[in-house]
Amino acid sequence: MTTPRKGMPGLEGTDHIGFTVPDLDEAIDFFVNVIGCEPFYELGPFASDGDWMQTHLNVHPRTVMKKLRFLRCRNGANFEVFEYEAPGQNRQQPLNSDVGGHHLAFYVDDMDAAVAYLKSHGVRVLGEPTVRTSGPSGGQTWVYFLAPWGMQFELVSFPGGYGTLDELFEVLTLIQTRTIPPIPVILVGREFWEGVVDFDFLVEEGVIDPEDRDLFWFAEEADEIFDGILRWYEAAGRPFTMLDEDRR
Repeated sequence: MTTPRKGMPGLEGTDHIGFTVPDLDEAIDFFVNVIGCEPFYELGPFASDGDWMQTHLNVHPRTVMKKLRFLRCRNGANFEVFEYEAPGQNRQQPLNSDVGGHHLAFYVDDMDAAVAYLKSHGVRVLGEPTVRTSGPSGGQTWVYFLAPWGMQFELVSFPGGYGTLDELFEVLTLIQTRTIPPIPVILVGREFWEGVVDFDFLVEEGVIDPEDRDLFWFAEEADEIFDGILRWYEAAGRPFTMLDEDRR
């Protein structure tokens, strides 16, 4: 029996992230011509003579949403970028330490090249990249930078590692949601993988079901991997056979 998931029924993931900028044209120019995002549609303006804006958007009733544009930046959630005009509007960008402080992080394959590129376009990069050498973020390199209007962004890179995690979780999610038929998933090196991801903690927090923990197993040596694959196919009712000379 499947353990009921915690949280909102039907939750699948993040669809988009919305934020407001002081000048939409300036922001779109930055996202498209510096970052490399792709705009794909826009809406607006919107306003109301009644209380629709306050009721539905929690803003001043006389607020005007001048325009919004959606952006796609390679992989990940889309961005919904707004420009508003409102009585008493706060036009100061919050710091990370402020309530409502936030930042957007972009993953890059080559941190040095990305930083050099941003600097060549006059972007303010905050200090030098920080390299994590231990802990749950071991292997991570990151650095903050600012948009022309002061919004905070981050570059993140896990050389030789993060892409592997992305691919692993994508495959496990496809199996978990029955989008693809089950396949054997073997994580080579228990000590390494348990240091990278606390799977038991994910079960305890209800992020994954206990049975999802059985979607993969650990192995150390080639023979152990091979024997595990044979056992997996046998348990699945699809015995996998190979001649002894082929196995050698």
